[in-house]
Amino acid sequence: MTTADAELQTPPPSRQASPAAPQPMREVSIRFLSELVESIPAQRRLAFINDLKAAIRKGTFDGGPLDDTFKLSHQVRGKSGPVDRATDHREFAVENNAAFQAWYELHLKLVKKTSGLPTKFEIEGGHVSLHDLATKFRRRKGSKPRARSKAKE
Repeated sequence: MTTADAELQTPPPSRQASPAAPQPMREVSIRFLSELVESIPAQRRLAFINDLKAAIRKGTFDGGPLDDTFKLSHQVRGKSGPVDRATDHREFAVENNAAFQAWYELHLKLVKKTSGLPTKFEIEGGHVSLHDLATKFRRRKGSKPRARSKAKE
Protein backbone atom coordinates (compact mmCIF):
# COMPACT_ATOMS: atom_id res chain seq x y z
CA MET A 1 0.00 0.00 0.00
CA THR A 2 1.41 3.34 -0.99
CA THR A 3 1.13 6.58 0.93
CA ALA A 4 -1.26 7.91 -1.72
CA ASP A 5 -3.61 4.96 -1.06
CA ALA A 6 -3.42 5.57 2.72
CA GLU A 7 -4.33 9.23 2.25
CA LEU A 8 -7.37 8.25 0.20
CA GLN A 9 -8.63 5.93 2.94
CA THR A 10 -8.27 8.51 5.72
CA PRO A 11 -11.37 10.74 5.93
CA PRO A 12 -10.79 14.49 5.82
CA PRO A 13 -10.53 16.23 9.23
CA SER A 14 -14.02 17.72 8.96
CA ARG A 15 -15.58 14.24 8.73
CA GLN A 16 -13.64 12.67 11.58
CA ALA A 17 -15.53 12.05 14.81
CA SER A 18 -14.95 14.87 17.26
CA PRO A 19 -13.36 13.87 20.58
CA ALA A 20 -16.01 15.84 22.54
CA ALA A 21 -19.08 14.10 21.17
CA PRO A 22 -22.33 14.97 22.95
CA GLN A 23 -22.96 12.78 25.95
CA PRO A 24 -26.23 10.88 26.16
CA MET A 25 -28.78 12.52 28.48
CA ARG A 26 -28.81 11.11 31.98
CA GLU A 27 -31.98 9.69 33.47
CA VAL A 28 -33.71 12.43 35.48
CA SER A 29 -36.86 12.34 37.56
CA ILE A 30 -39.13 15.23 36.59
CA ARG A 31 -42.16 16.78 38.31
CA PHE A 32 -44.61 19.13 36.65
CA LEU A 33 -46.14 22.27 38.14
CA SER A 34 -49.69 21.12 37.40
CA GLU A 35 -49.24 18.10 39.69
CA LEU A 36 -47.34 20.04 42.37
CA VAL A 37 -50.03 22.68 42.96
CA GLU A 38 -52.66 20.02 43.69
CA SER A 39 -51.17 19.49 47.16
CA ILE A 40 -50.95 23.26 47.90
CA PRO A 41 -53.95 25.01 49.53
CA ALA A 42 -55.96 27.14 47.09
CA GLN A 43 -55.06 30.38 48.91
CA ARG A 44 -51.29 29.71 48.53
CA ARG A 45 -51.16 28.50 44.91
CA LEU A 46 -50.25 31.80 43.24
CA ALA A 47 -47.59 32.54 45.87
CA PHE A 48 -46.23 28.99 45.43
CA ILE A 49 -45.89 29.49 41.65
CA ASN A 50 -44.06 32.81 42.18
CA ASP A 51 -41.75 31.20 44.75
CA LEU A 52 -41.05 28.28 42.39
CA LYS A 53 -40.08 30.62 39.55
CA ALA A 54 -37.86 32.66 41.89
CA ALA A 55 -36.10 29.50 43.15
CA ILE A 56 -35.42 28.36 39.57
CA ARG A 57 -34.03 31.80 38.65
CA LYS A 58 -31.87 31.82 41.79
CA GLY A 59 -30.47 28.37 40.94
CA THR A 60 -31.84 26.52 43.96
CA PHE A 61 -32.81 23.67 41.61
CA ASP A 62 -33.20 23.15 37.86
CA GLY A 63 -36.44 23.70 36.00
CA GLY A 64 -38.03 25.74 33.27
CA PRO A 65 -41.19 26.65 31.37
CA LEU A 66 -42.83 24.39 28.80
CA ASP A 67 -45.04 25.19 25.84
CA ASP A 68 -48.08 23.62 27.54
CA THR A 69 -50.60 25.35 29.80
CA PHE A 70 -52.93 24.07 32.50
CA LYS A 71 -56.06 25.36 34.26
CA LEU A 72 -55.28 26.54 37.79
CA SER A 73 -58.06 27.01 40.32
CA HIS A 74 -57.10 29.31 43.18
CA GLN A 75 -58.54 31.74 45.74
CA VAL A 76 -58.03 35.47 45.80
CA ARG A 77 -59.31 38.15 48.16
CA GLY A 78 -62.46 39.89 47.04
CA LYS A 79 -64.35 42.80 48.57
CA SER A 80 -66.60 40.50 50.57
CA GLY A 81 -64.21 37.61 51.23
CA PRO A 82 -62.37 34.89 49.33
CA VAL A 83 -63.26 34.43 45.65
CA ASP A 84 -62.56 31.24 43.68
CA ARG A 85 -60.99 31.74 40.25
CA ALA A 86 -59.63 29.57 37.46
CA THR A 87 -56.90 30.84 35.13
CA ASP A 88 -54.53 29.35 32.57
CA HIS A 89 -50.90 29.07 33.64
CA ARG A 90 -47.78 27.98 31.82
CA GLU A 91 -46.58 24.49 32.69
CA PHE A 92 -43.14 24.15 34.29
CA ALA A 93 -40.92 21.08 34.56
CA VAL A 94 -38.70 20.70 37.63
CA GLU A 95 -35.90 18.23 38.31
CA ASN A 96 -36.98 16.08 41.25
CA ASN A 97 -33.72 16.00 43.23
CA ALA A 98 -32.83 16.42 46.92
CA ALA A 99 -32.60 20.22 46.70
CA PHE A 100 -36.07 20.43 45.17
CA GLN A 101 -37.54 17.98 47.69
CA ALA A 102 -36.21 20.04 50.61
CA TRP A 103 -37.60 23.25 49.10
CA TYR A 104 -40.97 21.61 48.35
CA GLU A 105 -41.35 20.12 51.84
CA LEU A 106 -40.69 23.56 53.33
CA HIS A 107 -43.39 25.13 51.14
CA LEU A 108 -45.92 22.45 52.05
CA LYS A 109 -45.56 23.48 55.71
CA LEU A 110 -45.81 27.23 55.08
CA VAL A 111 -48.95 28.97 56.26
CA LYS A 112 -50.39 32.03 54.59
CA LYS A 113 -49.27 34.97 56.71
CA THR A 114 -51.87 37.50 57.68
CA SER A 115 -49.78 39.39 60.21
CA GLY A 116 -46.21 40.51 60.63
CA LEU A 117 -45.69 38.11 63.52
CA PRO A 118 -43.76 34.86 63.05
CA THR A 119 -45.38 31.45 63.29
CA LYS A 120 -44.45 28.54 65.58
CA PHE A 121 -42.93 26.79 62.56
CA GLU A 122 -40.62 29.74 61.91
CA ILE A 123 -39.51 29.90 65.56
CA GLU A 124 -38.99 26.13 65.87
CA GLY A 125 -37.19 25.95 62.54
CA GLY A 126 -34.74 28.67 63.55
CA HIS A 127 -35.87 31.07 60.80
CA VAL A 128 -36.59 33.77 63.39
CA SER A 129 -34.54 34.49 66.50
CA LEU A 130 -36.51 34.64 69.73
CA HIS A 131 -34.18 37.39 70.94
CA ASP A 132 -34.98 39.51 67.83
CA LEU A 133 -38.69 38.87 68.33
CA ALA A 134 -38.50 40.03 71.96
CA THR A 135 -36.53 43.14 70.95
CA LYS A 136 -39.14 44.10 68.35
CA PHE A 137 -41.90 43.49 70.88
CA ARG A 138 -40.24 45.77 73.44
CA ARG A 139 -39.89 48.56 70.86
CA ARG A 140 -43.57 48.47 69.91
CA LYS A 141 -45.81 51.22 71.17
CA GLY A 142 -47.96 50.19 74.06
CA SER A 143 -45.70 47.38 75.24
CA LYS A 144 -44.23 49.35 78.13
CA PRO A 145 -45.95 49.11 81.48
CA ARG A 146 -47.98 52.18 82.28
CA ALA A 147 -47.02 54.27 85.23
CA ARG A 148 -49.79 54.13 87.78
CA SER A 149 -51.04 57.44 88.89
CA LYS A 150 -51.13 57.90 92.65
CA ALA A 151 -54.56 58.47 94.01
CA LYS A 152 -55.02 61.82 95.67
CA GLU A 153 -55.36 61.55 99.39
